[in-house]
Parts: sequence; C-alpha cells; structure tokens
Amino acid sequence: MIKSFRINKFRCFNSTKATGFKMINLFGGKNNAGKSALLEALLLMGEPSNKSIARLLAFRRVREKFIKEMPQKAWENFFYLQEKENEVSLDFTFDDKTNNKVVLKCDEDIDAFITMMTDGKEGDDEEMVAFADTLKNATKSSLHITVYAQEKEL
Repeated sequence: MIKSFRINKFRCFNSTKATGFKMINLFGGKNNAGKSALLEALLLMGEPSNKSIARLLAFRRVREKFIKEMPQKAWENFFYLQEKENEVSLDFTFDDKTNNKVVLKCDEDIDAFITMMTDGKEGDDEEMVAFADTLKNATKSSLHITVYAQEKEL
C-alpha cells in the first residue's frame, strides 16, 4: 500500500506531495482541480507501462484523427503546462518503507512503442493494437517510462 507520494511536473501538478494514506482514502475537489490527474498518477505508480499510457489516452478519448493531424501533441497532456521537455517524476513510498520512482520523458523515437504494442498481440487487445497502428505513419514522438525501485533502474 502506498503511504506517501510526490508528483513533479505531471499534468496540473508542478510539485505536490501527500502523506498519511490508509486502507481507504477519499479525494474530493472542485471541477478541474486535478482529481483525475491524481488518479492517473496513482495508476502509473502502480502499473508503469506503455500499455497504461495507451489506456489513459483511450480513456481520455484521444482520437485517431487528432494523433494523425498533430502527433507531436499526443503526449503533451502528461506534462505540466504541456511542456514535453520537462521530466515527470512520480515518487512513492510503500508501507514497508521501500521507495520507488516512475519517470516519464518525451523524445522523437516511437518505433519501440509501436513494436511492443503490435507484435504478436493481434487478438489480445484489438483496441490497443488499433491505437498503435495509427502511430505507424505519424511524426515520430514517444514517451519513455523508466521505473526505479530503491534507486535502482528496473
């Protein structure tokens, strides 16, 4: 169970930290206060993968047309002030006091993501494969996820 976290440069969070979590936690706030962004950060802390990123884009209803017309903007919404040159950092501590970190960076190399999403997965998750296929002829731009456990890269 996560006991505390720090979110840097993710969506609406420039730098935010919270501690004291229990088995059940409630998050409340006005519209556009960052509740969904917080849940997305927690998802990425729990399942830091390209598949999670693709699910978040699908959940947000990022359309194929948008990706084809402006592929360089596909990842902007993950970054504070939509500045892709920032590095997102999601640091979290579990109740056993282990510290982990997820880092998101953007660059112009997307081929590894497409390969990972499409190789041998034709029947597994058609929506994810279809999304990855939309990127094949797109302007190159990709999001890289690096995971650290106890300061060691996994």
